[in-house]
Amino acid sequence: MFAKIAPLLSSAFVNKIVAQLGQFPWEDGADTAGAALTRKNNEQLTVATAEARPLLQQVAQAVLQHPEVRAIAEPKRMSRILFGRYGQGMRYGSHNDAPITSGGGQGPGRSDVSFTIFLGDPDSYQGGELIVETDFGEIAGKESVGDALFYDSGLMHRVEEVRSGTRLVAVGWIESWIADPQERSTLRLLHEAVRDAAARDPDGEEAVRLRRIRGNLIRRWAR
Repeated sequence: MFAKIAPLLSSAFVNKIVAQLGQFPWEDGADTAGAALTRKNNEQLTVATAEARPLLQQVAQAVLQHPEVRAIAEPKRMSRILFGRYGQGMRYGSHNDAPITSGGGQGPGRSDVSFTIFLGDPDSYQGGELIVETDFGEIAGKESVGDALFYDSGLMHRVEEVRSGTRLVAVGWIESWIADPQERSTLRLLHEAVRDAAARDPDGEEAVRLRRIRGNLIRRWAR
């Protein structure tokens, strides 16, 4: 799964975040790199930084409440969220996210769906593309302010080296009620079918039946 929500955060909210982040004490991202220690070269702010915690909580709430996120991820909890900063020469080599997070969101949990929210103008830095390695080839993302990319946490991905400027993002991991990526994909397709049917006739038989099928599949697959 690879999906884009544009925008997820408003420009006004992002500007509020960015105005404060420069005042906080950033830490070395390698401190939480785990097995990817030698591949990770960036800076981060987590909920361990008291000043950043309220902003991270606001971002997490905005993500979990967004209707398209619910359709993509069927979120159970935000298992981890942080701000990431990449200056010139920084990168994050190809890696796979840890299957279980250590917390730093609403509590430790599976990392089923990963996301990156872009907080800086893409023209303000060179390089820094997010590359997600899918079965259909590599997908590159370098999005506008407030836009977000979502992808299955099991996919290999990387951040290309920043050649100039500063890349600023919010990154998070969602534990889904639906652990299986193919089942989540099926539910997303059904969500789109329900939306299209409801646009034609909100109370028509087609929309009602599709909602029932989707709901019953969630009951069957949720855990």
